[in-house]
Amino acid sequence: MKKISIIIPVYNVEKYLSRCLDSVLGQTYREIEVILVNDGSTDGSLELCKAYASQDDRVIVIDKPNGGPSCARNAGLDRASGDYICFVDSDDYIDSRMMETLIDNLTRSGAQAAKMEWMTFDESVDFKYSNKTEIIDHDIERYLLTNNNLYCAVRYMLPKDLVKDIRFDEKYKTGEDQLFIFDVLRNAESIISSDYKGYFYYQNVKSLSHGVVNNNHYFDLQVRKIIIEQVSDANKDVAKEHLLKGYLAFYLKALKYGTSCERDIVAEYGKIVRQNYRTYIHSKNMGFKRKLAVTGCMFGNGVAKLVAKFGG
Repeated sequence: MKKISIIIPVYNVEKYLSRCLDSVLGQTYREIEVILVNDGSTDGSLELCKAYASQDDRVIVIDKPNGGPSCARNAGLDRASGDYICFVDSDDYIDSRMMETLIDNLTRSGAQAAKMEWMTFDESVDFKYSNKTEIIDHDIERYLLTNNNLYCAVRYMLPKDLVKDIRFDEKYKTGEDQLFIFDVLRNAESIISSDYKGYFYYQNVKSLSHGVVNNNHYFDLQVRKIIIEQVSDANKDVAKEHLLKGYLAFYLKALKYGTSCERDIVAEYGKIVRQNYRTYIHSKNMGFKRKLAVTGCMFGNGVAKLVAKFGG
């Protein structure tokens, strides 16, 4: 059986950690190692990690000073001994069949990497199992840059021999997943993609800061610009559209939830969106909701805000 290394950064998540670890250790696929990277927690997270390690020899605990999620994931990658790599965030949890589903998809298809979907939740999950798949075995770069396929590392099962020495760039506070996935998979021969939504992503909608655009979002845009520089000439167009999606997303999010940025990103990004109206409208990769939002932007921030409020 192929071994899967599951890397979980841990930072002050004592409240959610047991839910996460119970779901990971309860996987129907048993050939796993669970690498818990305590990233300088100041609550009881480290003690909880050690308690799980004492009860299950598949659990490995790394204790390190705080360095952020990317640094923690990199520490886990350095320690991983599995044939495949998966990431789970410690405030999320997963379906008991997630590892089995992804490894079965890989084995059945012969693909190099597996991708899935996820479900967001606040209090509870209404999950129905589905596993409709398709093989992507050409123009992987273009595939990754469409339909938000670069989001997020937790949606992928990656072969260790493809990851090699590629690591998360620790200077980026957001968007680092995009660059990591792009670097790992851009030269892959094949990916099996599934509509399986066995990853349950916690989103605290009651938080006062939920959705507010802060200065960290600039890292996300910077990563998108780096990808434009790295992508092949044949896919420059779709990489530039990927950047425009970022501007539109943060513009709409700022309209809907507000912003703590020092710059007036509503005015700045609204101008960028309007200047690139034709690109948005004529792109095959934008989708109806994005085009509707862009059209609303052309009539001013007020109309665009209404579109954002109702899910455009």
